[in-house]
Amino acid sequence: MNNVPLSSLKFPYILDYKLFEKIDLKTAEELLLEYNDFMVFNKTQIRDLGVPVSCEFGSPKEETQEDALKRIEHNKQVAVNHFENLFGSKDIAESSLVGLQIDYDALQKVLLDERANKIPITESAFNQIAPTIRGVASVLLVAERIVSELQKLKEEGKVKDKIELAIEFAKEGFGLLLDVVAKEGLEVPEYHIIRRDINKLKNLDAYIEFCEKLFFAKK
Repeated sequence: MNNVPLSSLKFPYILDYKLFEKIDLKTAEELLLEYNDFMVFNKTQIRDLGVPVSCEFGSPKEETQEDALKRIEHNKQVAVNHFENLFGSKDIAESSLVGLQIDYDALQKVLLDERANKIPITESAFNQIAPTIRGVASVLLVAERIVSELQKLKEEGKVKDKIELAIEFAKEGFGLLLDVVAKEGLEVPEYHIIRRDINKLKNLDAYIEFCEKLFFAKK
């Protein structure tokens, strides 16, 4: 890892990203728009396909037309809910601020191929793809927030030498975390959930302790 530049780490279905920095607002808005378009378009597509009825129960022989319509509608909603659980992530949306550029064309091809083969979203390859994308988004957001807060402490002239070491430690740790997310599919805390904990950090020791818990948590 030490011989690999962090910016060269590659992730499936991810074209680009920024580490420890934000991008300009106009580009971030464009990335967010792409994400929103992907979600809106595919919720409609996935809803149309629905999910298959369990073979165990099947459809009742005397099922009324009203019951059949209710069952179909239920299955469609199950499909949409599953898709939203996979990609409806606040962290993915907010990661547009750190330049997370997702290869939506490649993702769309997966969906189109699966649709052509009538593979429901509950059995989609997305069940393996989406968690990695969510994990990368979360790590990027937490990394940018922590490093930027440490930089602020450095600019304030507080324990400068220790802060420089802490920044190096944080950057190395987040780089390793990204690497493990890519290679092992490690689940990491979502930024929008732990944001409040980060807001409570007020000094260098608190930031270091936070990073240690994040980097050395039992995998």
